[in-house]
Amino acid sequence: MRCHLCFYLAIYFPHHRLILFPLNSKKTRAEESSAEEISKAQQITGTILPIIKNKRAKTARVPTAEEKKFNAYHTIARSIANKRLVGIREKKAKEAAESLDAPKKK
Repeated sequence: MRCHLCFYLAIYFPHHRLILFPLNSKKTRAEESSAEEISKAQQITGTILPIIKNKRAKTARVPTAEEKKFNAYHTIARSIANKRLVGIREKKAKEAAESLDAPKKK
């Protein structure tokens, strides 16, 4: 099997016919292009995949008091607990509202 590069080239250039040059010119495989197709091949010029430069990283700075106070582990754990307990809290709130509305027994 050939390298996966052929597959990626077919994705990037779906409207072009992909030409596979034979590894051995004396013995061509079924998936490789014929001599006629190879003679019609044209070199692609220009930018195919542009090189994008990364943005500069931010310079180091002193963390603020709010950033020092923030604790990621506790924040995540609290949000998971809130997600788990939503139904129970709604049920308790509903029962508390009903008990206030109901007439009191003596």
